[in-house]
Amino acid sequence: MNDLQVPFIINDILSANNLSDEDAYALSGVISDLGSDEALLAIAIAVRGVLAPYLQASPMMSVIKMQCDRIFDDYALAVHELPLSRINDKNTSYARISAVNEDLDYMNELLDYAVSYFEHKDTLAYDLCRLMQAQCQSHHLLTEMVCGQCEQNNIIGDCRAMERKSRVSDNVINVAF
Repeated sequence: MNDLQVPFIINDILSANNLSDEDAYALSGVISDLGSDEALLAIAIAVRGVLAPYLQASPMMSVIKMQCDRIFDDYALAVHELPLSRINDKNTSYARISAVNEDLDYMNELLDYAVSYFEHKDTLAYDLCRLMQAQCQSHHLLTEMVCGQCEQNNIIGDCRAMERKSRVSDNVINVAF
């Protein structure tokens, strides 16, 4: 499962205490190639690793970790068993992509705080959070567009196909620093 690569890549980067341009580009590519639900889960798991040394430094870091834990609890089994890209039921597809859209938006807000917090404290954590925030924003824009199209055209069940098509045809998600 490709989405499990991201936390391992982040762990390797944190262990090496270095994020090269090549690593940043590769990490962005891996996240951008995931479905939005898989990307959300991968980002949440990775953010937990980045924040681990700072949980006592700020109460907001604990809030972010709690959100990451909630995302893991809500999505891990569902994404493992049936990622959004394989859902065939129209109502389930729309419900999942709508929930993912909302959670990506909230994760983006939390990552905005983390980016601000790390800006002058930890360059590596700052760069990793910025990268994951950019990916979170891109996936959020994608899911927001798909949900909007589905609602506008009253074709709720086609959201899964639109999300997959948009991910393949638009290179907006492949963001690197």
